[in-house]
Amino acid sequence: NLLAVSSMDFSTLAYHLERCHTRRIALRPVTLTDAWPLFQATRNSSFNRWLLWPQPDQDLLARQRVERIVEAASLGRLAAVSAVVKDTGEWISLFRFLPFRGRDDAMEMGIWTHHRFWHGRYSFELGRLCIDVAFTACPELQRLIGAASPENEPSCRLMELCGLHPGDV
Repeated sequence: NLLAVSSMDFSTLAYHLERCHTRRIALRPVTLTDAWPLFQATRNSSFNRWLLWPQPDQDLLARQRVERIVEAASLGRLAAVSAVVKDTGEWISLFRFLPFRGRDDAMEMGIWTHHRFWHGRYSFELGRLCIDVAFTACPELQRLIGAASPENEPSCRLMELCGLHPGDV
């Protein structure tokens, strides 16, 4: 539920995330225009294989999903950023932090990366950056949860590379 309430300060986290960058990646607020590159990413069946939401059959459905994320972010209910190629502005990923089961010391994170950026360690670079910012900007954060199916080996490997450990929550 994107409108779940948490005492975690997602607005402050978003503020800090939006000011971060690496040599190749810049972070910016998610906007409705991110729906079109997200929709294009969903055209790849491998992108959709592990999603917890159905593949949209039209761009309107992707826009509605992004609209809910933008609305929840504007209310401070989550923090979401789009990662773009620093030199060109091309959309790489949508990365977000959500409340986790009403716990005030934990967040869930998620990433949707366009298949053009599945190689070259973009997701790793983005994941490390966002995780570092989360623990710096949110001193109350004790646990970060990244849920993935055990069969989704690339996501599980990414989480391990970013310092997360498999286990129960």
